[in-house]
Amino acid sequence: MLVSCLMTTKPERFPLVQRAIVDFSRQTLKDSELVIAVADANYASRLGNWVQAYGGDVDVDRLKIICRTFSQPWMGLLYAQAFSTGEVIASWDDDNLNAPERLESQYEFQDQHPDAITVMERAFYYFMDTEEVFATSFDRPNGKPAELCVQSTFMCLRRHMPPLMPYHQPLFGSI
Repeated sequence: MLVSCLMTTKPERFPLVQRAIVDFSRQTLKDSELVIAVADANYASRLGNWVQAYGGDVDVDRLKIICRTFSQPWMGLLYAQAFSTGEVIASWDDDNLNAPERLESQYEFQDQHPDAITVMERAFYYFMDTEEVFATSFDRPNGKPAELCVQSTFMCLRRHMPPLMPYHQPLFGSI
């Protein structure tokens, strides 16, 4: 079952996107594609040229770069989803670093629980402008449910499930 990873980005984030593409290529789950939506034709061309020239770990057959006009990141993700072909949809932000096993772990859970939405339980955030690191954890102290605030940037779900918009709106609930 193919996993489609969706990303939207802007020209000023080019170094982050380069790293995110390499990061995607190093995933242990190879039955996946990365669909990148951009709103600038010159940027799409620049990104495509970099992918072709880079070689190395980047498998160009698993990448799609689409250019459409959009003003909000979530709109770009809707375009990316329209051009994706996987049964499972995963978010792939340009500024996230992922463990090589991320997609494989989420895919295995999705395979056993087709109506579940998976998110990463722990994440580290690095803010380049302030050089700060922030860690999240959804551990359950004393066995009690913890409040859950999930950023959709680490989400994985089946294509048939309803979209969660706006894309970067945190979802609140309990586990």
